[in-house]
Amino acid sequence: MKQYLNIKSDVYCEEDLLGFDKYIDTLSVMISAKDFKTPFCIGIFGKWGSGKTSFMHLLENKLSELKSKPQAIPVWFNPWRYEKEDHLVIPFLKTIEHEIRKYIADNRRKSNRLLEKLNNAAVKSYEAAAAFAYGVKADCKLGGVGIELDAAKSENG
Repeated sequence: MKQYLNIKSDVYCEEDLLGFDKYIDTLSVMISAKDFKTPFCIGIFGKWGSGKTSFMHLLENKLSELKSKPQAIPVWFNPWRYEKEDHLVIPFLKTIEHEIRKYIADNRRKSNRLLEKLNNAAVKSYEAAAAFAYGVKADCKLGGVGIELDAAKSENG
């Protein structure tokens, strides 16, 4: 039977079928090592269907298996969800804050010192998002009525 549609699955793999293990192993050791102090950022690039999401899920699973202290807190952020947002950094920072607060709520029985540090991180994320939002201006028309939003002029600002 001849296929007329080229339909591709967007489901990530749960086991390494793409040869990512050596990268996953190296990165998981770096991320979880207490004595690894060098800050770093990981960029994952590739065409649609090349395994970027699978790579991230495999890394997340490996990190959860290691159960290192402190534990890495995964934050899943889908920028496409906010494609009409002028300042993508605001929902990004709010997503980080939300995941940190969720981790705190789920781990109340853990060390108060760790939870205090995480709460401080969540507050800083909130404050950064608020600072960006404070500079936001918008004009729009609804039913012929013009509306102007200037966060810097708000009563709470």
